[in-house]
Amino acid sequence: MLGCMVAVSSCAPKSASEMSSSPEGTIHQVQLPETLEKPESPSLIVKDSPLSLEELESVLLARNPELSAARSRVQAAEGRLREAGNPPNPALLLSDGSVGTGPGGIGRGREAGVEQEILLPGRLGAAKNVEAAILEQSKLAAAQLELELRRDLREVLARMTANQLLEQHFWGVIELVDSAVKHAQTEGERLRLETERTDYLLSITALAVENSRLGNQLEELFNQPDFNQVPVSQLPKVWQADLNTELLRVAGELNAENTLEVRGAEYGVRRESAYLEQVRKRIWENPSVSLGAGQDDSGDETTARLGVRIPLPLFARQQGNLQEAEAIQDESKSMKEATRQRVVREVRDLIQSANELDTFVLEYRNNLLPWSKTAYEEVANRWSQRQADPEELIAQLERYHLIAETLVQYEYQLTVTQIRLWAWKESVGTEVVE
Repeated sequence: MLGCMVAVSSCAPKSASEMSSSPEGTIHQVQLPETLEKPESPSLIVKDSPLSLEELESVLLARNPELSAARSRVQAAEGRLREAGNPPNPALLLSDGSVGTGPGGIGRGREAGVEQEILLPGRLGAAKNVEAAILEQSKLAAAQLELELRRDLREVLARMTANQLLEQHFWGVIELVDSAVKHAQTEGERLRLETERTDYLLSITALAVENSRLGNQLEELFNQPDFNQVPVSQLPKVWQADLNTELLRVAGELNAENTLEVRGAEYGVRRESAYLEQVRKRIWENPSVSLGAGQDDSGDETTARLGVRIPLPLFARQQGNLQEAEAIQDESKSMKEATRQRVVREVRDLIQSANELDTFVLEYRNNLLPWSKTAYEEVANRWSQRQADPEELIAQLERYHLIAETLVQYEYQLTVTQIRLWAWKESVGTEVVE
């Protein structure tokens, strides 16, 4: 598991600037391979330089088993579409038995012929329309899954980046506690500060446990049990703690009809509409024509035969299937509208959340954090001069710690919110290879 990569002793603190990386810098279109062949499954190779997000994504998209299954479904749909465009095969008729040879006479003879089912107008086109819609749905579903995997990868990496920032903060607080211990005058004061120090060390251990869980998620995403061979220092940092106003503007103008999910739902409507038309055309079954010739054993008599088979819709008139197909078509239309409304609502809520989180981030970053740091430094100065008691020092330190930790959490939430807005923007810009 990845947890062994983030042990307390192995994570050197990094500055916030070193951890700053925007998802916007790595945007590219999500497309299925033109051949739709399964790509090779490379493994992550430990190297001296850090992995880029593009490198990590290329491995993810090649190894993820769910995406591989989605691509196989596209290939299967392509095969069914090709088959739907073929007319039925003719049938060869052969017989060898008793034949009439005249009044009252029976002899042996042989017959040979061919029978061909005749497709009624529009029958072949209806079948092709059903399979074409299924193929488009399969392509859109594969593209949607690919985009979701890229989004999920960014969110996991953002959580890891947040944990590194929190660990850096915890080590900084521990340094403050160590500095305060030097000015302790009694054993009780020293023990009280050491207890506080232990609490922060336990918090660092909790971060390692969470990173272990995140490592399990990455192993599942990448389908690679040896993912723990990649040091956490080589994983890319994903952090976007500043509001991207351009992203919010684009998201605000997003047309839900053009997103992958709604486009997929639209092809669901087309599929059910094509299937309804197909059922309507099945009320009359296809007729068939047969043509054959026969000859008796003596060769004296040759017969020719022309036959037409026309099924009559007296009993099986497809009424039940028509009712079912109409109901499913209505359901698909309702599902499309529900999907469209959900997309609009989710994007709207994400934009609102991003603005609210940005307000909190700015308040904590520009006002509360500097104030709490200054207040602690003032108390620490008085503590060093024996003008403050340890409880006052610890209370101010905990206030400073809580504000700093809350700031990181708000920045993480803002990062995730903007990652999800980025995914919706990408969903609109995605082109599915025909």
